Amino acid sequence: MNLAVGDTQVVQWVNVSYAVFNKTTGAVIAGPIAGNQFWAGFGGPCETSNSGDIIVQWDKIAHRWVMTQNVFSAPYHTCIAISQTADATGPYYRFQFPQSGFPDYPKWGISPDAYYQSQNNFGPTGSAYVGATACAYERAKMLVGDSTAQQICFTTPTIFDDSLLPGDLDSAGTLPPQAKLRSTWAASTTPPQMAASFTSTCSTWILLHHRTPPSLGLGEPCRSMWPLSA
Repeated sequence: MNLAVGDTQVVQWVNVSYAVFNKTTGAVIAGPIAGNQFWAGFGGPCETSNSGDIIVQWDKIAHRWVMTQNVFSAPYHTCIAISQTADATGPYYRFQFPQSGFPDYPKWGISPDAYYQSQNNFGPTGSAYVGATACAYERAKMLVGDSTAQQICFTTPTIFDDSLLPGDLDSAGTLPPQAKLRSTWAASTTPPQMAASFTSTCSTWILLHHRTPPSLGLGEPCRSMWPLSA
């Protein structure tokens, strides 16, 4: 079960369906509605699958709803719907991105530079844990429905951690300078950070690193950017 509070509405998503409530009165505005209805007519696994393990977020900066769920049968995908207005019952921009393995236990964080997702990656067969996958999504393009929006992902070694939790913006009142934008993640070891850049084919971003001295970089400094599958 997941719930988020917007300007005038509350959205609750439980397993495979969601409902929209009036924030002041608690009255039901819409629902329950099947979760994959966001991608009706979109085509592909996001339209046909309704796997649950959902997350609804309220983007406090843009005043938009961010609705997400992953596809748990191959081919694995992440499904994202961004509301075009502050009204959760209105139209949405829809996206689907491929995942390399079973994308279990997703968690989301909203930052000015990107939308961030963590997932426990159980590989292409869904039966063997290969590490925690951290992904960044091109928020600026997604807010205007640009289908060229990119996904950048990095899978940590299994010795590093599982069930990473990306930081989430609590207030839009004071935003950090663009040069200092990094997403801090909660982990059972030491808190890693991620900074995403979507402006080059060799993305100049810090994948994941420990903040406990000595600084330890994990993986290469560049990752390819995966385009939308549909």
